[in-house]
Amino acid sequence: QTSEIEFITEIAEIDNLFPKELEIHIFRIIQESINNIVKHSQATNALIQVKKLSNQLIIIIYDNGKGFEFSHSNLENLPTEGLGLRGIFERVKILQGKLTINTGRKSGVEIKIELPIQEKYHGKDH
Repeated sequence: QTSEIEFITEIAEIDNLFPKELEIHIFRIIQESINNIVKHSQATNALIQVKKLSNQLIIIIYDNGKGFEFSHSNLENLPTEGLGLRGIFERVKILQGKLTINTGRKSGVEIKIELPIQEKYHGKDH
């Protein structure tokens, strides 16, 4: 509400899909991505999508802002400071997921995260 950016959200019901100690990582990934959009993007529109497929959680975060220079070959060597991408990358790694970032100068940013939903989370152990 403190931003001029129009956020569109499409968020599926995902409560209890992951243990609490892993759920916090999903929350922080989305939180950091929204912080990046508000602080750095100069966007007018943003989209936050969280979709549950049968065995996968898909998170798509998009903005129509200024974008930035990025190469997936640098994903393992992201700086520890800056856009918080290092933290997002580390959290996705903990969740055994896949992170894809599509961006470039003046082209906005799309972050796609694919997380496996493990059957053991839904059994008697959870």
